[in-house]
Amino acid sequence: MEILWEIYDSHFCPAFQSMLTSIKEALRRWEEKYGTSATEATEVQLCFQWPPIEKMDNSLAALAKCE
Repeated sequence: MEILWEIYDSHFCPAFQSMLTSIKEALRRWEEKYGTSATEATEVQLCFQWPPIEKMDNSLAALAKCE
């Protein structure tokens, strides 16, 4: 089990850290998929991204119209 943990934990596996998605990149992909600006949307779902999102950051502030 410890080997599986290392694959998913960027602290133990530096190669995995380079594969993670930023919020900015996740929002760009969302806009490509839905053909609309994320800043104008009232609902943006970023779950189940692959590679997974690294961490939440200030890029989420652009989603001012989300409910």
